[in-house]
Amino acid sequence: LATVGTGVNGQGIYTDAGAAIMTAGGSITLTAPTTGILLNNDLTLGGNTSLIGGSSSVAFGGTIDGPYNLTVAGGSLTFAAAIGGVTPLKTLSVSSLDGITLPSISAASVLVATTGATADITLSGALAATGNNTAITLASARDFINNDGTAALSASNGRWLVFSVDPSYDTIGGLIASFRRFDCAYGG
Repeated sequence: LATVGTGVNGQGIYTDAGAAIMTAGGSITLTAPTTGILLNNDLTLGGNTSLIGGSSSVAFGGTIDGPYNLTVAGGSLTFAAAIGGVTPLKTLSVSSLDGITLPSISAASVLVATTGATADITLSGALAATGNNTAITLASARDFINNDGTAALSASNGRWLVFSVDPSYDTIGGLIASFRRFDCAYGG
């Protein structure tokens, strides 16, 4: 499904119901490169899902659950509630031109990257990943801000990595890293 015009409520792709289940017997890709995507309800993934907003916004008005991969990219991203709180996601991959505030997330692996010059990554909930090796990667184009405290990042079977431009501007919120290295750019 792709849209190039303006749909309901000024959004290219828009839902507003009690809950939505995205399933097509396989992978789903929704693209709205100039008009945005607004999923204004709880979302249960029924297959691997990609939501591509291009330079426009992608917004979630409720929880996101389901044991599948979710890829989200857009100019700006908004998450109103937990991701994987009831049923953890397999892989969550997020890319935003603007800064992003992340809610609580539970998945096997989490990759979040911001690309704009003033684009921070802010944690407002705990991120938990069960994957091996690097289970959580946060790559901020500017600052990393942890508003959730000492248990904000948990990689039970692996490790977590945070990249930012200048660690002196980061707010680590009590996180304790087992290794710190400076002057390393995220290679994506």
